Amino acid sequence: MAQLLMLRPSLDDLPDLPPLPEGYLLRRGSPADAESMGTMMTLAYQEPFGAEWCNKTLLEHPDVYATFLVSHRGDVVGTASCLELADRPHVGYVHYVGGHPEHAGKRLGYIATLATLHEFKRVGKTEAILNTDDHRLPAIRVYLQLGFVPQYPEEDHPARWMRIFQVLLGSR
Repeated sequence: MAQLLMLRPSLDDLPDLPPLPEGYLLRRGSPADAESMGTMMTLAYQEPFGAEWCNKTLLEHPDVYATFLVSHRGDVVGTASCLELADRPHVGYVHYVGGHPEHAGKRLGYIATLATLHEFKRVGKTEAILNTDDHRLPAIRVYLQLGFVPQYPEEDHPARWMRIFQVLLGSR
């Protein structure tokens, strides 16, 4: 099943980055963060990620020009990356947003994703896109709060979005 697509059609009206909870730090990632990042990504996505994957796919990939990390006591607990789309130079792609489940509810995904949007604007992008999965409801809620809107490139997407909105609206 194809991932869902979301678009933020303008980067002109971004909110300021809110302060992080005490003890948390937002910063750019480096290859030295790969081990801690791999552990966090494994917990966030419930799939095996490792240091080598994080370095190859995010921290040292030539098309990923920034990976923002939220750390707590030296451990990576949240992340979002900026991916360059060669065929769409005006668009920033929000790539691999993840958060450690033990740190949920602290708006870390919101802050890391918002950091990518500010970076896109800083480098001259005019809009942002991302892909997500139907079951990532907390992430979808964050993306909606940040001004992303669903897109419908596949025939089944309207029905899938309707189910998501029914769940999100029912969980208020």
